[in-house]
Amino acid sequence: MISILALPLLASALAAVACGAVGTFCVARHNTYVAGALSHACFAGLGLAQYLAVAHGCAWATPTLGALAAAVAAALFLALSPAARGARADGALSALWATGMAVGLGFLSATPGYQGSLLDYLFGSILFVSRGDLAEMAVFAAVGAKSVPAIRQLCPGDTADTLAALIALSGALPQA
Repeated sequence: MISILALPLLASALAAVACGAVGTFCVARHNTYVAGALSHACFAGLGLAQYLAVAHGCAWATPTLGALAAAVAAALFLALSPAARGARADGALSALWATGMAVGLGFLSATPGYQGSLLDYLFGSILFVSRGDLAEMAVFAAVGAKSVPAIRQLCPGDTADTLAALIALSGALPQA
């Protein structure tokens, strides 16, 4: 039998590796605001997935899938938008942040019934992490570890080595 704190501890370790890697990358690029903007933009995907699942019975619309789709859309916006470069980058990030939250809250209010579980994504609920959640986190950590060569090309010398070491730690963590 697994201790009640074993799953949250493993989730914390996986999150620490991912957050450390992303944090190092953002600091090296001198753009720490992007992490907050992307994480809040993901709320739009969470709200949409919850709305589709509850209001329309779409079983495939999971919060993780919604957040992933919103994160990819937000990253593509930042990569392809001329407004997200140079002096206007903070404005584009602020617009992305506000739009993600507004769209997510709009879907949340349009979803019938009480949606308290969706608010756990904003404020956290690590004690209720499941083995399935750990498996998803491990997959994302493995994808991050496979992207080390691309990260090395984007970052300057020492930063790339530090980032590669942080991401490589995900292979040493216990998998669910």
